[in-house]
Amino acid sequence: MILIKLYMMPRLILLDTSFIFSFLNNSDYNHKKALEIMRKIDDGEYGKPLITDYIFDELVTLVLIRGGPDYAVNVGNTLLEEVHKGSINMHYVTSKDFERAWGYFQLLHSRRLSFTDCVSLAVLEELRIDYIASFDRGFDGVVINKKPLKRAS
Repeated sequence: MILIKLYMMPRLILLDTSFIFSFLNNSDYNHKKALEIMRKIDDGEYGKPLITDYIFDELVTLVLIRGGPDYAVNVGNTLLEEVHKGSINMHYVTSKDFERAWGYFQLLHSRRLSFTDCVSLAVLEELRIDYIASFDRGFDGVVINKKPLKRAS
């Protein structure tokens, strides 16, 4: 008899740039909602948080524009510390993710999703992630892995 040990993928939730920015920005319209969602994430309700290197890039660039260079470096260092501690997973985009993202970008161009958002869709599909923390309405109604994408709330 041969026994095969199956490893279950850990539950993950993708943190979108819009969510992280709202979480960091006290004056953002969605800040309170982001705090509520982050509490649920910390309690394990949605699984372990994940970002991609593209989300990191987009966030640090957004913070650079809106908050200045010192704040951008601080946010980048803080995020990387959380990755190194293991409290946030970082997914580095593969060529397969990139190709799939380009397909999404072409297919969903009328939604005006950024290429980074399409990379997120590709990663959600590849890693079979059901939840995203985002305030970007472009994700509404998107189907991934034959199921509607769920937003943390």
